[in-house]
This record gives sequence, structure tokens and C-alpha cells, in this order.
Amino acid sequence: MFSIPQALAEDDIILVILPDDQYLDNLMYLVKNLQQNYDKILYVTVNRPYQMLVRAMLKQKVPTDKFIFIDTISGTNKELIKKEDNCYFISNPAAFTELNLLISDIYAEQNPPAIIFDSLASLLIYEDTQMVVKFAHNLISKLGVKGCKIILPCPYDEKHETFLKDLEMFVERVVDLRM
Repeated sequence: MFSIPQALAEDDIILVILPDDQYLDNLMYLVKNLQQNYDKILYVTVNRPYQMLVRAMLKQKVPTDKFIFIDTISGTNKELIKKEDNCYFISNPAAFTELNLLISDIYAEQNPPAIIFDSLASLLIYEDTQMVVKFAHNLISKLGVKGCKIILPCPYDEKHETFLKDLEMFVERVVDLRM
């Protein structure tokens, strides 16, 4: 498996294409590797509610104390929202303006040197490709100029080929781990 610290030493914005059938295992490997090299990491989750994500991280022995989470999923089900010191909730995954503002606020207040966005491809459930690509470009441009390291893991799916090609235009490196 490739070394995320080495890749981030060379490039600031990385798209990591993961095999869909091993997505969680590979993602946890990346997250564990990332947390060993940064004191603070912003983790935006579109795939799993905060509680499920933390359970998966702890199961893989990934400490969560270095992470600031943004949960985009739980807002759709108010029963899942429980006040957490290191987690912010937004109303739904398609609330791009709300998400963008929250990311900006967290970055301004806490200045995390790295962000992992799990996963931009999941936003395609809620919005069309053009809107998600526009959001991704805005996010990458805004945080990239500030020197923030951005990791974009995406599960590979044939129906997302065009989307992945569009994302490749905005990143400095593409790492394809399907092989």
C-alpha cells in the first residue's frame, strides 16, 4: 500500500481511488496512517454517521482524539444527533453552502493542517455531477491555497468514471489502489 505521508510531502491534494469491495478497510488504513503524522485532522463524512465512523475507527485501533468531524448524514435523522465535543452536524449532505461555511469556520478557528473528505462520490446520491464537481473545485481551491493537505478517498464505480476524471483536473496526484 502506498505511503500517505510520503505522498503528502510531495503533493497537497490527493485523490485516492479505492476498490469498492474493500473501501472501509483501505480507508481505515489511510486514516490511521494520516493520524500518525498530523496533530489535527478535519474529517468530513458523507458515507457514515459519526457514531458508526468512530466505531469503525476504534475497531481498527485508530485513535479519534486528533480528529474534528463534520457529519453530513445524521442531520437527516435527528435521533442520531448527540452532542459531541469534536463533531459538528449539518442538516443534510446536499447542504453545500452550510457545509462550505462550516469547513471555513473550523479552518479559521482550529487550522487543521489536513482534511479528509469521505467521500465526494457519495454526494452524487444527493446532487448531480456538475454541482458536486463545482463544490469540490471550490473546496479544493479555498483550502489548497491555504496550504491544507486534502485527501479525497473515492470508491471506484464504473458509473462514476466521468466524475473521477473531472476531479483529476483539480488534484495534484491520483493514487489508484484498485490493483
